[in-house]
Amino acid sequence: MKQILIADDHRLFAEGIQFMLSYSDEYRIIDVISDGSAVLPLLQAQLVDLLIMDVNMPEMSGIEVTRQVRLLFPDIPILAVSMQADYETVRAMFDAGANGFCLKSSGRNELFQALDQVIKGNVFLSPELTAVLTQARPLKNSANLLKLLTIRESEISKLLVEGYSNTDIAERLFVSPRTIETHRKNIYGKLGIHHVTELTAYVLKHHSH
Repeated sequence: MKQILIADDHRLFAEGIQFMLSYSDEYRIIDVISDGSAVLPLLQAQLVDLLIMDVNMPEMSGIEVTRQVRLLFPDIPILAVSMQADYETVRAMFDAGANGFCLKSSGRNELFQALDQVIKGNVFLSPELTAVLTQARPLKNSANLLKLLTIRESEISKLLVEGYSNTDIAERLFVSPRTIETHRKNIYGKLGIHHVTELTAYVLKHHSH
């Protein structure tokens, strides 16, 4: 059973997640923290398989907590949750190291889907965020641009969307991380994007994965 830590100062929301997961055979809530600065000490003291991280937290923001967690605990999956659905917030959380972003307005099924995807190491975005990401930074609008990618670039794009790092992909494809980084830059250049969250949104928008 996977151990989940919730960091969220909205008590009603946190208790709602606790209630939903109380019927799960796969997940167990080990604690709920309402202060961002208390997250790291608890992670150091107890085994946690997944962190549900609110973006807006007292004392230390969810973005800063995520950044520090990623530095000290690089393998812990982090699912960001928020009522905010703007491009800057979503981008900031992914830049800090979040694996997924789920809106607090989402239903039970979407939450479980988010947990399942993030725990597997995949990237998760609430469906509404696809439009936010594609509209906030205008992407080149032709789905045919995906056809400009080489076979290797398409393969790497799929792995990036699934949450693999440059190093992970390099090991799978038996090349150097630097080679993967070069391919990544070429992919971003062809699609007119700058981040894996935008790549994910682009792929979702064009239903190509």
